[in-house]
Amino acid sequence: MYGIVQNSLKDLVISLEGEEGWQAIVMKAGTVAEFNDNQRYEDVDTFNLVAAVCEKLNIDSEECLEVFGVHWISKTTSETHGGLMNVTGKNFREFVGNVNLLHDRLSTAYPGYIAPRFEISDQGEYMEIRYISLRKGMSAFVKGILKGLAVRFSENIVFIKQVDESTDELECTLFLISVE
Repeated sequence: MYGIVQNSLKDLVISLEGEEGWQAIVMKAGTVAEFNDNQRYEDVDTFNLVAAVCEKLNIDSEECLEVFGVHWISKTTSETHGGLMNVTGKNFREFVGNVNLLHDRLSTAYPGYIAPRFEISDQGEYMEIRYISLRKGMSAFVKGILKGLAVRFSENIVFIKQVDESTDELECTLFLISVE
């Protein structure tokens, strides 16, 4: 993952636990404390940081990643890619419908970036959002992102169902949500 991800996690941790809390997490994770937004880091480094955050905050990884996903939208992407976020959609449905285009644009800024794909089916009363990625273990982060987008657009979403459709090669999660 690119350093922007680790820096976002760092920002979240410092907002909750202060700089001392972040330093303790870095020590526990056995990783560096500073990351370059535009540099690629091993996924294992990110997951080690998440595990250390979970231990420090006494929460499970699903909850941690979900909170991180909300933070990713509310703070990180708004500050670093605000213009791109604004043109991707004017409401939740439009934004989610254009998220693959957003990822395509981001791949020009982050060489070697392997973006997840989303299959979107808008059924009127509810949406089917299928998250597909080569990267395993990020579905809870995506759920947080969806929650963060709802807040961004002042809309309410209700998670009706979440189905794990993963294979040995891909993480695949189907989210059925209603948008109010």
